[in-house]
Amino acid sequence: MKQEQINANENEKQSTDLFEKFQQIRGEKTHRTVKLIFKSCCGCGCSDVEIERLVPFDSPLENGDRIHSKNVLESDKIIG
Repeated sequence: MKQEQINANENEKQSTDLFEKFQQIRGEKTHRTVKLIFKSCCGCGCSDVEIERLVPFDSPLENGDRIHSKNVLESDKIIG
């Protein structure tokens, strides 16, 4: 069982390494960073919070887009 997990992890790492090498050779961007805004509210009022998110290059999200606070991801970085 443990050997199967080790083999699966090695295969996944090789696949990731191969994909990264392919992207470098190809020279195309696969992701981009966008600045999004969501409204944060508490008992004292509401304020806009700006976050950075890494999205696929062809994502419809653009800088300045507003998102609902329930759509904030753990990987998002709060910047203001």
